Amino acid sequence: MGTQRPARLIPTLCLWAAVLAGAWGIIWRLLPTGPGAVLLCGVTFVGLYVALMVRLGDAHLSYTLLLPAMVLLLGVTVIPIAFLAYLAFFRVTILNFRGRWPFVGLENFLSVFRDDPQFLPTLVRTLELLVLGLLLQFALGLGMALWLNRRVRFESLLATLILLPMMTNSIVVGMLWKHLLNFYNGLFNLLLNLLGLEGIPWLTPAPIEWVQSLPALGPWLVEHLNANYAFLSILITNTWQWMPFMFLLLRAALRSLPVEPYEAARIDGAGPWQTFWFLTLPLLKGVIGVVLLVRAIDILKTFGMIWALFGNATITRVMPIHIYTVGIQTQDYSQGAVLSLILAAVSVLVYWAFQQGFGRRALARVCPCAISCVVAASRLPWVLWSWSGSGRSSGWSWGPSSRARASSPTNSSSGSPRPGRTTTPSSPGMPSGPTPPTVSWWPSPPPSSRWRPRSWRPTPSRATGPAGGCSNSG
Repeated sequence: MGTQRPARLIPTLCLWAAVLAGAWGIIWRLLPTGPGAVLLCGVTFVGLYVALMVRLGDAHLSYTLLLPAMVLLLGVTVIPIAFLAYLAFFRVTILNFRGRWPFVGLENFLSVFRDDPQFLPTLVRTLELLVLGLLLQFALGLGMALWLNRRVRFESLLATLILLPMMTNSIVVGMLWKHLLNFYNGLFNLLLNLLGLEGIPWLTPAPIEWVQSLPALGPWLVEHLNANYAFLSILITNTWQWMPFMFLLLRAALRSLPVEPYEAARIDGAGPWQTFWFLTLPLLKGVIGVVLLVRAIDILKTFGMIWALFGNATITRVMPIHIYTVGIQTQDYSQGAVLSLILAAVSVLVYWAFQQGFGRRALARVCPCAISCVVAASRLPWVLWSWSGSGRSSGWSWGPSSRARASSPTNSSSGSPRPGRTTTPSSPGMPSGPTPPTVSWWPSPPPSSRWRPRSWRPTPSRATGPAGGCSNSG
């Protein structure tokens, strides 16, 4: 009985697809192109779809419910990509679009690399924006998520303000930052002038002075890797708009982390950096891979923000703008199709790299230095505050929120002793015993037997701290 269902389902679906294609072909052949033909095609699809659901019944309901989404995906994704691949092997311009298309084979692909002087610089610029944008947005988003993953005043208001740039249209963001970065009356240069400093030519291809002054390497970076203020303006604007996306997902992931491993780490005497490297990052690596993948594909499609800032300037052109210039403005459709396929291939390679484990398994080992530098710089005021003594009692954690720790049965309100020191709860109804040490933002001076960071691993079954000798008998 189970082997007969596929034999019945597949011929029915094939017959239904053939009838639907034939009906659509007849409609487009007999009726003029316009809204009436599109409406009649939609009505035909709905009628044939209802007939298919009646014919297959409940036995194959999952397939019939999935069918509209498959048809929509086929119409908006598969067919356009197939048409682009078809155009790439023919010579199609505005001059012969309604005539005969000569077959040229791989000539269009070779022409892009050989005859297009803007292709390689544009591709390098796109990949550079991808790498630097991902690093900045991830580091800043993770830092903001860690900051708001504790009890902060006006936490909801701050989170809402952080998310506002992500909700703004890219064209509006580009126009806003074009005024902010204006050389004569932009806000940034006005503030620099008030401080007695010279204005910065943000929206110009002027090289960054300190990069250009690097011996031997500086001029090469300026010439080949876009070390200029125009590219820096694009990077700052894109990071300002899309860092909240990283913050939103990483903060949600931090709130969902389990509390038990962090309690075990406190009992073992782990410091904040040890907890971050060996608990928080490994627990977040799956979410980090997904977030970086989504942002990588989105950065490869950046168009409106750069167009609002610089228009079609060659010094700031990325692949989507280059495809628009060649395929739409120049009306060389075959060359535009080739560029679109190359960008699609880059997107597929990025997705394949993350699927192979870069975003899931190796990220916590590749990016820790960059993350730690940015996070440490952003936490400097809290370091000074806690080191002064007023912030030691508040505590800091790189893991679950303070609300979750407060609700944990192992979290005591009796203070924050150093690792290895035991205290007795003051509440008369509670059993006596050692209080798990709380990890503060700036750790106390370590004991002489402090373990090396990479030799520490959380062991929930361990009943003693690093100083040893702790038992549950008060």
